[in-house]
Amino acid sequence: MAKKDKEQQPKLNFDGKEYIIEDMAEEQRVIAAKVLKAQDHVRNIQDKLRNNMFMNEQFVENEKTFLGKLEKRTAELRESLNPKIEEAELVEA
Repeated sequence: MAKKDKEQQPKLNFDGKEYIIEDMAEEQRVIAAKVLKAQDHVRNIQDKLRNNMFMNEQFVENEKTFLGKLEKRTAELRESLNPKIEEAELVEA
């Protein structure tokens, strides 16, 4: 029964070894808590970096799409503002 209880206790994996937090001295627990918190921060930042890289890829592709649309619409506007001179207009002038 005691062995099963030990398996369920919170543990710290550190430098390839597993430590049962309850078996640590108070000072070790405080330091271990700081290490765990720092590990959580690093993991969270790494997750966000991966997510941001993925989002950046999506934004770059979306930007290409909208730049293409902008170029097309700009050309259409330019053409509509500068109508072609018809041959009939040239003869009359």
